[in-house]
Amino acid sequence: MKEDNISNYEVDRLVNFEDYAERMSDGELINIVEKMENYDEVGTALSELSIREHKCASKLCNNIIENRLGDKYLQATAMSLLFSSDKDKALELTKKYLDIFPSVVLGEIMDGLSMESNRKFGKLIEKETLKLINEKYHGLDNEEKKGIETNYEWFTKSYKI
Repeated sequence: MKEDNISNYEVDRLVNFEDYAERMSDGELINIVEKMENYDEVGTALSELSIREHKCASKLCNNIIENRLGDKYLQATAMSLLFSSDKDKALELTKKYLDIFPSVVLGEIMDGLSMESNRKFGKLIEKETLKLINEKYHGLDNEEKKGIETNYEWFTKSYKI
């Protein structure tokens, strides 16, 4: 049997990447996002940059969504973070790409909008946009619906759909 040449440091980093990310410089985190080698690490790096309110966090999230980088879970993380940092951009991307977003991204969109439903931003969302999101959900297969059912329930209650 061949042994893997992976160090204890590398194993620890894989298991505890969130702890490592907290101690990394902004440049190191940006580098992880730009390399796109490990989507879990990219998501954690994006989250850490967002927590730090780094000016490029929104730009990096936007790039992931616009260019459909990473997997659907990374795109969902990027959308969630974008709703936290730049709601207008998140809504713009929602309108632009709603028809091609995977269900997990749709779930994050519904959550992002639900959080805003009682605020000025949420009250200004066009009814047509809410209708399209609702239709997108109903166009999903049963398995996809089940995966974001809680998101949908909150969304429909928030906007009385």
